[in-house]
Amino acid sequence: MSILEFSYTDHTSGWEIRPTTFKPSLNLLVGISGAGKTQTLSSLFATCKAGLHEEYVQANCEWSLRIAWQGAEYQWRARTIARSEDDAEVGGTEEDHEDFSEFATESITRDGVTLFERTPSKTSLNGALLPEFNREESGVRLFRADEKIAPLARALAHVRLSYEKLLRRVVREDGLPWSLKRHENSRSISDLSRDLSLMLPLKAYVLQEKFPDDFRLLIVGPFQDIFPTITDIRVGLAASLFPAEAHQRPRKGLLLDVAVREKGVRGWISSEELAEGMHRTLVHLIELVLAPPGTVLLIDEYERSMGVNCLPAVTEHLLDRAGELQFIITSHHPYVIGNIAKEHWMLVRRHGSVVTIAPALSIPSLDTRSNQDAFIQLLNAEEYTEGVS
Repeated sequence: MSILEFSYTDHTSGWEIRPTTFKPSLNLLVGISGAGKTQTLSSLFATCKAGLHEEYVQANCEWSLRIAWQGAEYQWRARTIARSEDDAEVGGTEEDHEDFSEFATESITRDGVTLFERTPSKTSLNGALLPEFNREESGVRLFRADEKIAPLARALAHVRLSYEKLLRRVVREDGLPWSLKRHENSRSISDLSRDLSLMLPLKAYVLQEKFPDDFRLLIVGPFQDIFPTITDIRVGLAASLFPAEAHQRPRKGLLLDVAVREKGVRGWISSEELAEGMHRTLVHLIELVLAPPGTVLLIDEYERSMGVNCLPAVTEHLLDRAGELQFIITSHHPYVIGNIAKEHWMLVRRHGSVVTIAPALSIPSLDTRSNQDAFIQLLNAEEYTEGVS
């Protein structure tokens, strides 16, 4: 999957992201602080989650999302409104009622042919009128079993927001054996990576147990190359890794962690106790190894907490998968910007509440063939320095 174009408007606040075209491989959003880079990623991710009904759908918003997936082009347009008090659940506070939202209008097309359409007065699927359906859920969610809508639902599930604090997670009590059983017939990492239902630490656990050589080659080895004092990485239950936690457990389930061993340090080190740069590096390595082809990975402040010993190696791993995956990332760091071809730079500017994102090459002053010179020209360009007005 790749995101081709996205636009978004919050009619309550006036926040607007003008139609933005993305490259299928790598998009580096650059711009001064406050220009709207983080909000762009947040709005894009929230839109995809709203389609799957996995996140609260904000009222009074409108968007258009155009994607390419499995040889077809889909466009999903929608507008949400606040539900009337009469439609809201009886009881609760006034603030509760403000949270209710529903889809007022919506359309889904594939290669220009309308598959689904919803207006305030009617709903149709594949040209046939339907009775009224739950307006709290998107057409993508409601008709995800339809053979023509299902690919769009699967595509939206491939959009991931990179998290740096999710290596220590609660899993159900049978989570580890269940995950291994689920993949007893998997023959390769490719089979494992396509399972979007497993959280990242569980995927890493299955990789470690079922493909131990690949785990060491693709995760442990590269991490040791960056941090030579690390001697091992282990995914396991916290109660087993850390004796002090043997009698501590969540109310429901068990605690899974990704721990490391380091020279001169007694026992395993929890992911929560790692230096932030080490933790973030480990997350990125695991994400990049286990993301299936077609994943769209959104990474905000890509360089955050990663020092000069981390950035080159992680960036190399990222660039190796660009094209197979689509990246939309933000960064201020000279190394990151200087080592990603300027053809992938996207300049983010904001005038009031309106955000525009355009290829940085549209700036006339970026006329040099050198990335380093282009980076300096970018920082000095009026379009960059006056990115918020």
